[in-house]
Amino acid sequence: MRTTTAAFDTEAAKKQNRPIELLDLFFGSQTADDASTLHYAIWDDFVSFYSVDGVAKTYTPIGVRRSEVTNVMDNEQRTVTLEIDNVNRAFQAIFFQNADFMRDKRVVLRHVFQDALGAAANAIVVIDGLVSSIRITEKICQMDIAGTIGQLQFKTGRYLDRICPLNFAQGLCAFGVSAATLLQAQTDTVAAGSTATTVKLATVNKADKYYAVGTLLFNSGQNIGYMRKVITWTQSTKAAVLDFALPFIPTVGDSVTISRDCDKSFTECKTRYTEIDATNGNTPNFHGFPTVVQTVN
Repeated sequence: MRTTTAAFDTEAAKKQNRPIELLDLFFGSQTADDASTLHYAIWDDFVSFYSVDGVAKTYTPIGVRRSEVTNVMDNEQRTVTLEIDNVNRAFQAIFFQNADFMRDKRVVLRHVFQDALGAAANAIVVIDGLVSSIRITEKICQMDIAGTIGQLQFKTGRYLDRICPLNFAQGLCAFGVSAATLLQAQTDTVAAGSTATTVKLATVNKADKYYAVGTLLFNSGQNIGYMRKVITWTQSTKAAVLDFALPFIPTVGDSVTISRDCDKSFTECKTRYTEIDATNGNTPNFHGFPTVVQTVN
Protein backbone atom coordinates (compact mmCIF):
# COMPACT_ATOMS: atom_id res chain seq x y z
CA MET A 1 0.00 0.00 0.00
CA ARG A 2 1.41 3.41 -0.97
CA THR A 3 1.66 6.29 1.46
CA THR A 4 0.80 9.63 -0.11
CA THR A 5 1.88 13.06 1.02
CA ALA A 6 -0.44 15.55 2.69
CA ALA A 7 -0.08 17.86 -0.31
CA PHE A 8 -1.19 15.08 -2.66
CA ASP A 9 -4.21 14.24 -0.46
CA THR A 10 -5.24 17.90 -0.37
CA GLU A 11 -5.00 18.23 -4.13
CA ALA A 12 -6.88 14.96 -4.79
CA ALA A 13 -9.74 16.06 -2.55
CA LYS A 14 -10.41 19.23 -4.54
CA LYS A 15 -13.68 19.15 -6.45
CA GLN A 16 -12.03 19.96 -9.77
CA ASN A 17 -9.99 16.78 -9.43
CA ARG A 18 -12.86 14.44 -8.50
CA PRO A 19 -14.62 13.16 -11.64
CA ILE A 20 -18.13 11.66 -11.48
CA GLU A 21 -19.45 9.25 -14.07
CA LEU A 22 -23.17 9.28 -14.81
CA LEU A 23 -25.13 6.37 -16.29
CA ASP A 24 -28.46 6.82 -18.11
CA LEU A 25 -30.28 3.57 -18.99
CA PHE A 26 -33.09 4.09 -21.52
CA PHE A 27 -35.67 1.33 -20.96
CA GLY A 28 -38.61 3.31 -22.38
CA SER A 29 -38.14 5.86 -25.14
CA GLN A 30 -34.84 5.40 -26.93
CA THR A 31 -34.55 9.05 -27.92
CA ALA A 32 -35.78 11.01 -24.91
CA ASP A 33 -35.55 10.80 -21.13
CA ASP A 34 -38.86 9.49 -19.77
CA ALA A 35 -40.32 7.74 -16.72
CA SER A 36 -38.65 4.46 -17.68
CA THR A 37 -35.15 5.95 -17.86
CA LEU A 38 -32.95 4.99 -14.91
CA HIS A 39 -30.28 7.39 -13.63
CA TYR A 40 -27.22 6.20 -11.71
CA ALA A 41 -24.05 7.87 -10.48
CA ILE A 42 -20.79 5.97 -10.23
CA TRP A 43 -20.15 7.82 -7.01
CA ASP A 44 -20.49 7.52 -3.24
CA ASP A 45 -23.51 9.83 -2.82
CA PHE A 46 -26.58 11.13 -4.63
CA VAL A 47 -25.71 13.57 -7.41
CA SER A 48 -27.93 16.39 -8.65
CA PHE A 49 -27.23 16.99 -12.33
CA TYR A 50 -28.97 17.05 -15.70
CA SER A 51 -30.19 14.27 -17.97
CA VAL A 52 -29.00 14.02 -21.55
CA ASP A 53 -32.04 16.17 -22.40
CA GLY A 54 -30.93 18.90 -19.98
CA VAL A 55 -33.60 18.17 -17.34
CA ALA A 56 -32.60 18.33 -13.67
CA LYS A 57 -32.36 14.80 -12.21
CA THR A 58 -31.12 13.03 -9.11
CA TYR A 59 -28.58 10.30 -9.88
CA THR A 60 -28.60 7.36 -7.46
CA PRO A 61 -25.20 6.09 -6.30
CA ILE A 62 -24.37 2.60 -7.52
CA GLY A 63 -21.29 0.40 -7.65
CA VAL A 64 -20.09 0.09 -11.22
CA ARG A 65 -16.82 -1.08 -12.67
CA ARG A 66 -16.12 -0.59 -16.34
CA SER A 67 -13.53 -1.50 -18.87
CA GLU A 68 -11.61 1.10 -20.79
CA VAL A 69 -13.45 2.32 -23.86
CA THR A 70 -12.20 0.53 -26.96
CA ASN A 71 -12.10 2.45 -30.22
CA VAL A 72 -12.14 0.76 -33.62
CA MET A 73 -10.88 3.54 -35.84
CA ASP A 74 -11.80 1.97 -39.18
CA ASN A 75 -15.51 2.34 -38.50
CA GLU A 76 -15.50 4.77 -35.54
CA GLN A 77 -17.11 2.21 -33.23
CA ARG A 78 -16.65 2.40 -29.47
CA THR A 79 -17.31 -0.40 -26.99
CA VAL A 80 -17.24 -0.71 -23.22
CA THR A 81 -18.22 -3.34 -20.63
CA LEU A 82 -20.04 -2.36 -17.43
CA GLU A 83 -20.26 -4.46 -14.26
CA ILE A 84 -23.07 -3.22 -12.01
CA ASP A 85 -23.13 -4.28 -8.34
CA ASN A 86 -26.18 -4.63 -6.09
CA VAL A 87 -28.75 -3.50 -8.65
CA ASN A 88 -31.84 -1.98 -7.06
CA ARG A 89 -35.45 -3.08 -7.46
CA ALA A 90 -36.15 -0.73 -10.36
CA PHE A 91 -33.28 -2.26 -12.30
CA GLN A 92 -34.23 -5.83 -11.31
CA ALA A 93 -37.83 -5.25 -12.41
CA ILE A 94 -36.57 -4.42 -15.90
CA PHE A 95 -34.17 -7.36 -16.11
CA PHE A 96 -36.41 -10.07 -14.71
CA GLN A 97 -39.29 -8.97 -16.93
CA ASN A 98 -37.25 -10.65 -19.62
CA ALA A 99 -33.52 -10.67 -20.10
CA ASP A 100 -33.92 -10.02 -23.84
CA PHE A 101 -35.83 -6.85 -23.02
CA MET A 102 -32.56 -5.10 -22.17
CA ARG A 103 -30.86 -5.94 -25.45
CA ASP A 104 -30.56 -3.09 -27.95
CA LYS A 105 -31.57 -0.54 -25.31
CA ARG A 106 -29.74 2.78 -25.26
CA VAL A 107 -27.11 3.46 -22.59
CA VAL A 108 -25.29 6.79 -22.13
CA LEU A 109 -22.17 7.05 -19.98
CA ARG A 110 -21.00 10.61 -19.22
CA HIS A 111 -18.15 12.18 -17.27
CA VAL A 112 -18.40 15.42 -15.26
CA PHE A 113 -16.24 16.96 -12.53
CA GLN A 114 -17.68 17.62 -9.10
CA ASP A 115 -17.08 21.37 -9.38
CA ALA A 116 -18.89 21.51 -12.76
CA LEU A 117 -22.36 20.25 -11.82
CA GLY A 118 -24.00 23.60 -12.47
CA ALA A 119 -24.56 23.18 -16.21
CA ALA A 120 -25.54 20.25 -18.41
CA ALA A 121 -23.01 21.29 -21.05
CA ASN A 122 -20.15 20.50 -18.66
CA ALA A 123 -20.64 16.74 -19.07
CA ILE A 124 -18.58 14.82 -21.61
CA VAL A 125 -20.13 11.78 -23.30
CA VAL A 126 -17.88 8.75 -22.88
CA ILE A 127 -20.14 6.47 -24.91
CA ASP A 128 -23.67 6.65 -26.28
CA GLY A 129 -24.58 3.18 -27.48
CA LEU A 130 -26.72 0.06 -27.24
CA VAL A 131 -26.69 -3.02 -25.01
CA SER A 132 -25.29 -5.71 -27.30
CA SER A 133 -25.21 -8.51 -24.69
CA ILE A 134 -26.01 -8.93 -21.01
CA ARG A 135 -25.18 -11.43 -18.27
CA ILE A 136 -26.33 -11.57 -14.66
CA THR A 137 -24.77 -13.51 -11.78
CA GLU A 138 -25.45 -13.74 -8.06
CA LYS A 139 -23.61 -10.48 -7.44
CA ILE A 140 -23.34 -8.42 -10.61
CA CYS A 141 -25.02 -7.55 -13.87
CA GLN A 142 -22.55 -7.27 -16.75
CA MET A 143 -23.45 -5.37 -19.91
CA ASP A 144 -21.53 -4.95 -23.13
CA ILE A 145 -22.24 -1.58 -24.76
CA ALA A 146 -21.59 -0.99 -28.46
CA GLY A 147 -21.53 2.60 -29.68
CA THR A 148 -22.92 4.00 -32.89
CA ILE A 149 -20.88 3.30 -36.00
CA GLY A 150 -20.17 6.81 -37.15
CA GLN A 151 -19.34 6.38 -40.82
CA LEU A 152 -22.12 3.92 -41.64
CA GLN A 153 -24.79 5.65 -39.54
CA PHE A 154 -26.41 2.54 -38.14
CA LYS A 155 -26.30 0.85 -34.76
CA THR A 156 -24.72 -2.46 -33.98
CA GLY A 157 -26.16 -5.44 -32.16
CA ARG A 158 -28.74 -6.72 -34.64
CA TYR A 159 -28.34 -9.04 -37.60
CA LEU A 160 -30.40 -7.74 -40.51
CA ASP A 161 -32.71 -10.40 -41.88
CA ARG A 162 -36.19 -10.38 -43.35
CA ILE A 163 -37.47 -13.09 -41.02
CA CYS A 164 -38.12 -12.70 -37.29
CA PRO A 165 -35.48 -14.35 -35.05
CA LEU A 166 -37.73 -14.69 -31.98
CA ASN A 167 -39.07 -17.94 -30.55
CA PHE A 168 -42.78 -18.05 -31.24
CA ALA A 169 -45.05 -17.21 -28.26
CA GLN A 170 -42.00 -16.76 -26.00
CA GLY A 171 -40.13 -13.76 -24.67
CA LEU A 172 -40.41 -10.66 -26.84
CA CYS A 173 -42.75 -12.38 -29.31
CA ALA A 174 -45.36 -12.51 -26.54
CA PHE A 175 -44.40 -9.16 -24.94
CA GLY A 176 -47.58 -7.40 -23.86
CA VAL A 177 -49.80 -10.17 -25.22
CA SER A 178 -50.82 -13.63 -24.10
CA ALA A 179 -48.80 -16.63 -25.28
CA ALA A 180 -52.02 -18.60 -25.13
CA THR A 181 -53.64 -16.15 -27.55
CA LEU A 182 -50.80 -16.69 -30.02
CA LEU A 183 -50.75 -20.48 -29.69
CA GLN A 184 -54.53 -21.12 -29.65
CA ALA A 185 -53.75 -24.61 -28.35
CA GLN A 186 -56.65 -27.09 -28.21
CA THR A 187 -56.70 -30.59 -26.80
CA ASP A 188 -58.83 -33.05 -28.76
CA THR A 189 -59.05 -36.76 -29.63
CA VAL A 190 -58.18 -38.63 -32.80
CA ALA A 191 -61.14 -39.50 -35.04
CA ALA A 192 -61.65 -42.40 -37.44
CA GLY A 193 -59.91 -42.31 -40.81
CA SER A 194 -56.53 -41.08 -39.54
CA THR A 195 -53.26 -42.25 -41.07
CA ALA A 196 -49.61 -41.86 -40.15
CA THR A 197 -49.45 -38.59 -42.13
CA THR A 198 -53.01 -37.23 -41.80
CA VAL A 199 -54.66 -37.01 -38.40
CA LYS A 200 -58.39 -36.33 -38.13
CA LEU A 201 -59.73 -34.73 -34.98
CA ALA A 202 -63.10 -35.10 -33.28
CA THR A 203 -64.24 -31.60 -32.32
CA VAL A 204 -61.81 -28.79 -33.28
CA ASN A 205 -63.71 -26.11 -35.19
CA LYS A 206 -61.34 -23.68 -36.90
CA ALA A 207 -61.26 -22.26 -40.42
CA ASP A 208 -59.18 -23.83 -43.19
CA LYS A 209 -55.42 -23.22 -42.80
CA TYR A 210 -55.92 -21.96 -39.22
CA TYR A 211 -53.42 -24.50 -37.91
CA ALA A 212 -51.30 -24.59 -41.06
CA VAL A 213 -47.76 -23.91 -39.82
CA GLY A 214 -48.62 -25.44 -36.47
CA THR A 215 -47.80 -28.42 -34.28
CA LEU A 216 -49.57 -31.59 -33.24
CA LEU A 217 -48.48 -33.29 -30.00
CA PHE A 218 -49.65 -36.75 -28.91
CA ASN A 219 -50.59 -36.96 -25.22
CA SER A 220 -51.52 -40.66 -25.21
CA GLY A 221 -51.46 -43.83 -27.32
CA GLN A 222 -48.53 -45.44 -29.11
CA ASN A 223 -47.35 -42.05 -30.40
CA ILE A 224 -47.30 -40.41 -26.95
CA GLY A 225 -44.66 -37.66 -26.78
CA TYR A 226 -44.28 -37.40 -30.56
CA MET A 227 -44.75 -33.99 -32.16
CA ARG A 228 -45.15 -33.18 -35.83
CA LYS A 229 -45.49 -29.96 -37.78
CA VAL A 230 -48.90 -29.32 -39.32
CA ILE A 231 -48.62 -28.43 -43.00
CA THR A 232 -52.33 -28.05 -43.79
CA TRP A 233 -55.52 -27.88 -41.75
CA THR A 234 -58.90 -28.55 -43.45
CA GLN A 235 -61.96 -27.80 -41.36
CA SER A 236 -64.52 -29.77 -43.41
CA THR A 237 -62.69 -33.03 -42.67
CA LYS A 238 -61.02 -31.81 -39.45
CA ALA A 239 -57.78 -33.13 -40.90
CA ALA A 240 -54.23 -32.06 -40.08
CA VAL A 241 -51.65 -33.05 -42.70
CA LEU A 242 -48.26 -33.65 -41.04
CA ASP A 243 -44.78 -32.90 -42.33
CA PHE A 244 -43.68 -36.54 -42.05
CA ALA A 245 -45.14 -39.84 -40.92
CA LEU A 246 -45.74 -40.88 -37.32
CA PRO A 247 -44.13 -44.12 -36.16
CA PHE A 248 -47.60 -45.65 -35.55
CA ILE A 249 -51.01 -45.09 -37.11
CA PRO A 250 -53.03 -43.14 -34.50
CA THR A 251 -55.86 -44.91 -32.73
CA VAL A 252 -59.34 -43.42 -32.35
CA GLY A 253 -59.52 -41.70 -28.98
CA ASP A 254 -55.81 -40.87 -28.70
CA SER A 255 -55.37 -37.50 -26.98
CA VAL A 256 -53.59 -34.78 -28.97
CA THR A 257 -52.91 -31.05 -28.62
CA ILE A 258 -52.90 -28.91 -31.76
CA SER A 259 -51.34 -25.44 -31.69
CA ARG A 260 -50.40 -22.66 -34.05
CA ASP A 261 -46.80 -21.85 -34.94
CA CYS A 262 -45.24 -19.17 -37.14
CA ASP A 263 -43.23 -19.05 -40.37
CA LYS A 264 -41.38 -15.93 -39.08
CA SER A 265 -42.52 -13.67 -41.94
CA PHE A 266 -43.94 -10.17 -41.53
CA THR A 267 -47.04 -11.12 -43.53
CA GLU A 268 -47.72 -14.06 -41.21
CA CYS A 269 -47.27 -11.86 -38.14
CA LYS A 270 -49.66 -9.23 -39.49
CA THR A 271 -52.46 -11.28 -41.01
CA ARG A 272 -52.64 -14.40 -38.87
CA TYR A 273 -52.83 -13.24 -35.25
CA THR A 274 -55.91 -11.08 -35.59
CA GLU A 275 -57.05 -12.01 -32.07
CA ILE A 276 -54.44 -9.50 -30.90
CA ASP A 277 -55.23 -6.76 -33.41
CA ALA A 278 -57.58 -7.04 -36.36
CA THR A 279 -55.40 -4.86 -38.60
CA ASN A 280 -51.81 -5.34 -37.50
CA GLY A 281 -51.81 -8.70 -35.72
CA ASN A 282 -48.66 -9.12 -33.62
CA THR A 283 -46.42 -6.86 -35.73
CA PRO A 284 -45.47 -4.58 -32.77
CA ASN A 285 -43.44 -7.57 -31.57
CA PHE A 286 -41.97 -8.42 -35.00
CA HIS A 287 -38.15 -8.31 -34.89
CA GLY A 288 -37.27 -9.00 -38.50
CA PHE A 289 -36.51 -6.41 -41.18
CA PRO A 290 -39.07 -6.99 -43.96
CA THR A 291 -37.80 -4.13 -46.14
CA VAL A 292 -34.28 -5.57 -46.46
CA VAL A 293 -33.78 -6.62 -50.09
CA GLN A 294 -33.26 -10.32 -50.73
CA THR A 295 -30.94 -9.90 -53.71
CA VAL A 296 -28.84 -7.09 -55.09
CA ASN A 297 -27.86 -7.02 -58.79
